[in-house]
Amino acid sequence: MLFGRDRACASLFHFLVPASHLNKPPAMFAAVRHYHFKPEDGPKIDRMVREDFVPLIKKARGFIRYYWLDTGNGEGVSVSVFKDKAGADESIRLAAEYIREHAGKLLTEKPEVIEGPVKAHD
Repeated sequence: MLFGRDRACASLFHFLVPASHLNKPPAMFAAVRHYHFKPEDGPKIDRMVREDFVPLIKKARGFIRYYWLDTGNGEGVSVSVFKDKAGADESIRLAAEYIREHAGKLLTEKPEVIEGPVKAHD
């Protein structure tokens, strides 16, 4: 049995999160990849991403959105958003294949990759 603050928190939780949303899979998944390269290669990589990789990743299952950020200082980050985990997993595979075949020599470190459910968005 819950008392005091615990009971109030539980009541607020049930008010804010409808029962129909409990135990539901997340609405979207994202994959974030962090790259390192020589700053002078940035424009070439930007072009490759824009002209070659974006059209490729848009074909992945459940594609929603893709963003590429180049800091101008030899680092870049991509954010890929998909309807489900399978799409995010496919994007990670596609990115790895694309790098291996086209851009591996331009990177100075192995990319850092994280993936997970989108918990907040507008």
